[in-house]
Amino acid sequence: MCITIPSSPRSDRNPTPGSRAWRWLAASPLRLFGAGGLLSLLLLGLTLSRAGWSHGQWLGFDLVFALFPFVLFGALLQYFPVLLRGSQVRYARYALILFLLLGSQLALVPAFWFKAHAGWFSTLLLLGGWYLLIATLRDIRRLAPAHGLLGGWVLALLWLTLGALFLSLLGLGMGWSWLTSYALGAGAFSGLAPLLLLVVALTRECHSPLRLHP
Repeated sequence: MCITIPSSPRSDRNPTPGSRAWRWLAASPLRLFGAGGLLSLLLLGLTLSRAGWSHGQWLGFDLVFALFPFVLFGALLQYFPVLLRGSQVRYARYALILFLLLGSQLALVPAFWFKAHAGWFSTLLLLGGWYLLIATLRDIRRLAPAHGLLGGWVLALLWLTLGALFLSLLGLGMGWSWLTSYALGAGAFSGLAPLLLLVVALTRECHSPLRLHP
């Protein structure tokens, strides 16, 4: 899949429709995904408070692979192009990733409410969001003038975490709780935790005086 990334400023080619407040929120992937993550957390809390908290490993799966990535994805979409001196991600692209993640959370409501432990439609939406994020960052790195070792590590850890996500789904589908527990731990501590550290390093690099004032 080839993703075309515009080279023109966001104000010309990357419009954010809606009210003034929405335009302010949507102009930054970090702000938009942060708001989406907060909304999803509130929705999950309200759903579980009414439907009960006994959803076991499906709840763990959602927390690790669906809720935590909101802020992580927002930071990557905002700072990854800056690090590699590439073009900004189009609003339509990161909004689609966000709405796939939000749709995944909304699809979990009936699954949890009616005690259905297989939120497979939610999972399909989640996988779509993960795929679009990795494809977008991959093409940014491919087209950017500066590839950078940090960018390569970010993509490698994203693929590792996606592999843990698939292992978790296999464990959930087959009823192998040991595999699900292993995959959740691998995704959280071998994938997402190092990614979080890399995102912090990436953010510091993008805000360094040398980069801000070349």
